[in-house]
Amino acid sequence: MIAVALPLSIGAFVQFLVLFTDNFFLAKVSDEAISGAGIAAMIYITASMFISGMASGTQIFIARKQGENQKKEVGKYFANGLLLCILLSLLLGGLIQLTSNYLLPSWTEGKGVLLVAQEFLNIRLLGMIFYAILMALVAFYVGIARTGILIFSTVITAGLNIVLDYVLITGNWSFPALGHEGAAWATVASEFIGFIFLLSYTLFFGDGKKLQLKSAIRTIGIQPAKEMLVLSFPLMLQQVLALATWTLFFFLVEKVGVLELKVSNLVRTLYMLAFVILMGVGQTTRTYISTLIASGRQTELPQAIKRLISMNIIGVVILCHGFVLYPEYISTYFFEPNEILGIEAFVKSTRVVFFSIILFSFSGVFINVIEGSGRTWVGFGVELSSIFIYLFVVYFITIVRPQEIHIIWMSDYVYFGMMGLMSGLFLLFGNWKNHQL
Repeated sequence: MIAVALPLSIGAFVQFLVLFTDNFFLAKVSDEAISGAGIAAMIYITASMFISGMASGTQIFIARKQGENQKKEVGKYFANGLLLCILLSLLLGGLIQLTSNYLLPSWTEGKGVLLVAQEFLNIRLLGMIFYAILMALVAFYVGIARTGILIFSTVITAGLNIVLDYVLITGNWSFPALGHEGAAWATVASEFIGFIFLLSYTLFFGDGKKLQLKSAIRTIGIQPAKEMLVLSFPLMLQQVLALATWTLFFFLVEKVGVLELKVSNLVRTLYMLAFVILMGVGQTTRTYISTLIASGRQTELPQAIKRLISMNIIGVVILCHGFVLYPEYISTYFFEPNEILGIEAFVKSTRVVFFSIILFSFSGVFINVIEGSGRTWVGFGVELSSIFIYLFVVYFITIVRPQEIHIIWMSDYVYFGMMGLMSGLFLLFGNWKNHQL
């Protein structure tokens, strides 16, 4: 499990460094730059969760066929998943453009924030198709539980992003200072290079060559695509709902105030540090659960779940202990010494977030076990119910009776608590250990 999860977590950590670097430079440009780019990024990521959900379904199918030792089926489901990811990227690009031009103006209060968000989105859309192919390739390697190459592709992608952030956002090495547009261009260029690297390795050198993925393109058909859509559609809805909810959270926070929005965007950055481990363990959970069920090793499932939760908690404590022990020091990277109110709000919020992440260490594994077993509609139901209750709480404490930002972030306790309770009950009493795809 560690051998699979560690490369994924390292990759997620490098992605965290990218987000940290983006916010570090954008915070020096202006409050509008970091807030507008943050809103645009949330819109983009929310839409891209359709692609992520499709890739997750592809991963589950690949892991199941790998566990059943059906090598040709691995290639067939990868090829169909790749095509579906590409088609989704083209559709989503058009929808995001409509959102940017017609809906975004009614969602934001400040004109400066709106302009930044629109300009950022217009550039980011250029790289969506590369992101889609990259996600399909990642699903392939996670599905076959050989994730080592993902370290190299992620380091190349994220390393280039960080360098380009440095030269394009504030203007270094004689490059023009492009501000928020520089951050968007840096991401598009680095994702393109990462896509080229991983695709080339897969087709000509790695496991893709062994499994004859190039010839698997001929197996694209309606029936396997339909099977993948049936399994993946709840995952798409679930991931989109989760990110759309978070995006809505930031829009509601913006109604409270600009300082609250800035603090929340910075807290979101630190949240991504926690997801270094949570994301790696989550993807590993789906692969191992699907493979164990396919191999008829159901008796090993309880022990596997305990180990996955332990990996989550240990990883979160190692990476995020600073949220509780020295948040004041972390705040110095984002605030000037005289910004007392911002520092105080940031420190209180990070301490709240630490304990919500611990709670998610349990509930995240539970819901990924459900998804890995193929009961994706159950997972969607758990997510939807949790979101409904969460949004009610967030709306009340931002619009009806606005609270301080650290109180608003306590709403995550409701979200992750409900998710853990409902998914845990299903794992205890529901039918999932012998579910067939």
